[in-house]
Amino acid sequence: DHFLGHIPRRAEEKKKEEAAEAAAAASSAPAEEQVQEAVPLVEAMYSMSLEERKGPGGLDPVEVFESLPVELQECFKSGDVERLKQVASAMDP
Repeated sequence: DHFLGHIPRRAEEKKKEEAAEAAAAASSAPAEEQVQEAVPLVEAMYSMSLEERKGPGGLDPVEVFESLPVELQECFKSGDVERLKQVASAMDP
């Protein structure tokens, strides 16, 4: 009987705990959203240290980016996918 009486009490406690957690999460969500602002990828990689930006293969994306033809660099900077497709299709294989 003691066990069966404990179940409803614990259910009420759990609901209160969940409500408190939800309220805390809701009040902290706007602060978290303001922490990071969207930054274009090209800008982001230039602001990172060499160790932060190196990939698993050891390649430096800045070095790779700078080795691309200027037209491709401009496509990546602007984020223009259609222009990127046009430039890539016009290149020699």
